[in-house]
Amino acid sequence: MADLSITSVPGERAEAATGAAHFSSRKALVRNTVVNFIGLAAPLLVALFCIPILIRSLGDARFGILGLAYALLGYTSLLDLGMGRSLTKMVAEHWNRSDRNPVEIASLVWTSLALMFGLGIAGMLGLAALSPLLVDTVVKVGPDLRVETVRAFYWIALSLPFVITTSGLRGVFEAQQRFHLSSFLRILAGVLTFAAPILVLPFSHGLVAVMMAVVAGRMVVWAFHFLICLNVTPELRHHFHFRKSWFRPLLSFGGWVSVNAVAGSLTLTLDRFVIAAVLSAAAVTYYATPYEMITKLWLVTGAFGGVLFPAFAALSSQDFARARRLYHKSCRYTILALLPATLVLAVFAKEILTLWLGAEFAARSHRVAELLAIGTFFLGLEAIPWTWLQGLGRSDIPAILNLVELPPYALALWLMTRYAGIEGTAIVWGARALVDTAAMFLFAQRQFCRAEPARSVPALAGGDF
Repeated sequence: MADLSITSVPGERAEAATGAAHFSSRKALVRNTVVNFIGLAAPLLVALFCIPILIRSLGDARFGILGLAYALLGYTSLLDLGMGRSLTKMVAEHWNRSDRNPVEIASLVWTSLALMFGLGIAGMLGLAALSPLLVDTVVKVGPDLRVETVRAFYWIALSLPFVITTSGLRGVFEAQQRFHLSSFLRILAGVLTFAAPILVLPFSHGLVAVMMAVVAGRMVVWAFHFLICLNVTPELRHHFHFRKSWFRPLLSFGGWVSVNAVAGSLTLTLDRFVIAAVLSAAAVTYYATPYEMITKLWLVTGAFGGVLFPAFAALSSQDFARARRLYHKSCRYTILALLPATLVLAVFAKEILTLWLGAEFAARSHRVAELLAIGTFFLGLEAIPWTWLQGLGRSDIPAILNLVELPPYALALWLMTRYAGIEGTAIVWGARALVDTAAMFLFAQRQFCRAEPARSVPALAGGDF
């Protein structure tokens, strides 16, 4: 790949352009992607070891509820109204400016965190009030597990302010390209998510004790995020300011991000709640376990996408041609990374599940795993146009697409789960993945046609990625 020639851009424009180009230099992208991948993949090893122990110790029903609790924690992190993503974008833009203002950055971060913590308090009160209703109407558990499940949900509610603000603190690291820090903290969070429940098993096999351990782990992770953020962003220690003028830019971009995140998470986790409602909590285990195994393929696109987002955001307004080349290369590399692993998981799903969880479990789950592997490939590939659209500031497109898809998807899930069991659930999930990916690529392509060519900017040595 040939280097681009350096052109002269006067003053601040040259410095800002050089900073933006750094986001897409081959060395920076490869290094940050590898670090990001390690942070996302390392907890998988802990999960592979811990999940069989938790299933044996808690039983199918309790582990199924624990799986729902993990999904619910994923939902509740969406209550930040997209401000975590907005904060990453806006800090990245300000951090690379030649006239960077420490007071401005500090006020942006503190204002965002205050808003996010307030949203967490509201979510905590709302979830605590709704927990009995959720358990009675959504989760099918026997009378002997009802009280445990409600109390476990109360502990989830208590963690919300910390779960929500953690995403904002992580955004500050990633906006500064400090992916080694965010990776370390992701590893810590992943380890505690699965290891903390095991630590309480010698004392109790109840859901309440297990969930207390999970929540304690989330609070420890939040404390590490907060302390390290203060250390690497000295502006936060010296300038403690809040500014109402940040509300509108944070919420204008974050609003659509939030809508997309809520609708997208619903489509990704609705399947397990439908299974719990139509079949049983035990059936969730035979679906959710291969799901958790197969969707770990998204570690690849999660690591790459986290690095690409600030690169697309920075380049799209300064060198659109370079951003477009980066997009196309990212699509090709993602296919090469995902396809071999997808084929292995689809062809040898039964053998893998047998080695991991035994022949009886594999007999009930291997068809589901085969179907999920295909859908996971498409959704992994979809991450590139999705990140591209958000980097361009078009967070509305993925959000509207998810909203349009959700009603027919929910209806199809309900019908197929009712008449074809968990295999029917997997069929609908995979079909939606194919349709959604095709639509996302189509909309991304339309942005190429509408975008205005941007002026040339300096390139770093090493050329495009």
